[in-house]
Amino acid sequence: MSFEIGFAIDVSYVDFDSNDFVIYGEGSTVAVNGFSLQGAYYYRITEKLELYARAGVFMWDSKVKSLVIDANFLLGTDAVKNDGSDLTYGVGVDYHLTKHISMGGIIQNYDVGSNNMFDYGVTAAFHF
Repeated sequence: MSFEIGFAIDVSYVDFDSNDFVIYGEGSTVAVNGFSLQGAYYYRITEKLELYARAGVFMWDSKVKSLVIDANFLLGTDAVKNDGSDLTYGVGVDYHLTKHISMGGIIQNYDVGSNNMFDYGVTAAFHF
């Protein structure tokens, strides 16, 4: 069995959509999205199977909408926007269906300010 090592650059758009949550009995919605630029290190196990690790920067925007409630009366909503650039990193596996197309799975962490957001997913990639 021979092993091959390779490097790549990954550029992606990430959209965590809107998620509802409750804090102290009040409802809020948070939405996070942005772009990531990462370097990837590939380690080929077989001709079709490879493992990889990647790390880079996540340039994000967030928006939190909260209900403003006083004495059980809805007074309105409040929105807070924020942005920044933080670390992102992950590991994954790819199975090459053809020379240029692969499918796989990934576990990715995105730092967003003082919070961590994890993404688990299925990937499809075109290699050129």
